[in-house]
Amino acid sequence: MANISIFVIRDDLLNFLGVRYVGIADDRYTPLLYGLYTDPNFTAMTGLLLIFVAIYIYTSNKTNLTVIEKLFIYSSVSIEFLIVAFSNSRGTLYSLLVVIIIYLIIFIIRNYSFNSLFVKNTLKKIGIVISVMILIVVSYIGVEKIGSLLSQNNQFDRYIYAEKNNSYVKISPRDLEQEEFSKHKNWILEYEGDNETESSYKDKRFSITKEDSGEELGNGRVAIWKDALKLFSEKPIFGISPKMQKDISEKKYSNLDIPAMKEGRSTHNSYVAVLLYYGILGFVVLGIVIFRILLPVFINEIRNGSSSKSVLFYGILFALTASFFLEAIFINIDFEQIYLMFLLGTMNGFKVKGEN
Repeated sequence: MANISIFVIRDDLLNFLGVRYVGIADDRYTPLLYGLYTDPNFTAMTGLLLIFVAIYIYTSNKTNLTVIEKLFIYSSVSIEFLIVAFSNSRGTLYSLLVVIIIYLIIFIIRNYSFNSLFVKNTLKKIGIVISVMILIVVSYIGVEKIGSLLSQNNQFDRYIYAEKNNSYVKISPRDLEQEEFSKHKNWILEYEGDNETESSYKDKRFSITKEDSGEELGNGRVAIWKDALKLFSEKPIFGISPKMQKDISEKKYSNLDIPAMKEGRSTHNSYVAVLLYYGILGFVVLGIVIFRILLPVFINEIRNGSSSKSVLFYGILFALTASFFLEAIFINIDFEQIYLMFLLGTMNGFKVKGEN
């Protein structure tokens, strides 16, 4: 596998492609896969949502699918799983595990209410779910480690491009000293590669485990959430409007100690973002809409058990859970939001033959 980092400078914007090495604790680095989306966490979340959709298509039309269509679904799910694992997103893995645990709890409650919890077939299904969960974790970590280690066997190459006169030209690290590029220098040169030839160098500085880089959990996310909620408390009813944290923090609330907001950083939490941008009023409206769509499906899931729509239901739960680590799902008109709206619309828009 290639070990290439590509950086594309467009004025104030810096895009990452390929493998990017991000600093973690103890002066070490962990690899993240960039390119499909602006953030590997978005890549992982979207990839897993597509897997849920593929499973739904398969389970709802299994008898009508041709061999070619089934092979296409198998290969698509496999490729998406590889991409998700290579993205090295802890939030995605944790969210998936939460959804599986929720499924298991609902399954146990449903069978307990019908006095069939300790039936052999029920216990067998519980064992299968637990085994699948363990298999997913092992496969996820295994693919992630194997891919990362394979890339480390290749020489690290860095390519830097800058937009000039509506075209992209390749520049060297020395060019980053120029004023127009200097603001991106620290990001691009964050990881210097294997300048030392000793193999122990990689062992010391390369880490597949994505450890927190600071004292706060989640690589500073908790500190960002605290700053966002502090700014929210100044405009609790209607919020500050989307993506205005930097301007408002600097102009109206310069006295507040909210460095993350003054830097214009993402909240990395869709629920905190809704509170900050749209206030309590917007948060309540959004909550009511989602609650009204999901409550009937949730009740049906407990009463009647799994159906083809159940896959989409748990896909939505995954998206909502992963939103604790991402801002995109409710705010930006982006792929993540589009997929969520698609799943909600499918759940609410039509009935599968034979279902109530």
